[in-house]
Amino acid sequence: MKNKVDNVLRYIINEYPYPDELSKTRTTKLIYLIDWKSVQKTGKQITEIQWYFDHYGPYVSDVFDTADEDKEIRISEKISNFGTKKYVVESKLDGEKLQCDISDNERIIIDEVINETKKLSWNAFIDFVYATPPIVNSEKYGYLDLNKLAK
Repeated sequence: MKNKVDNVLRYIINEYPYPDELSKTRTTKLIYLIDWKSVQKTGKQITEIQWYFDHYGPYVSDVFDTADEDKEIRISEKISNFGTKKYVVESKLDGEKLQCDISDNERIIIDEVINETKKLSWNAFIDFVYATPPIVNSEKYGYLDLNKLAK
């Protein structure tokens, strides 16, 4: 049985309309936004991640560790529009959907986050993440208590 992080990651890979934009950083921040929206709607996160506010916003290694451990997901090195390296999270299954165990309510939340962010440029996306109450109302270099900040 895959853990929730892996199932959410697999769902994002399946459904995100611009797969080349699923960098490690964007993917991590998408899962943060999904957990935040879930807390707002249901009072609890979808994943079991304990989010940390580091220099670049919400960050944890859980997402990358999960991608590395999943035999059907890879992190590929690509070149960004700026000519720099970027690492994209993607499926190893050509054209096939990854199996994932996501409830209907979780699917609705994930789809809302994808729809809210999919057309945002990188800078607009980062601004969106930084405007969330857990980031606005917390100090850097500490863990984010999403449940407490949703009240």
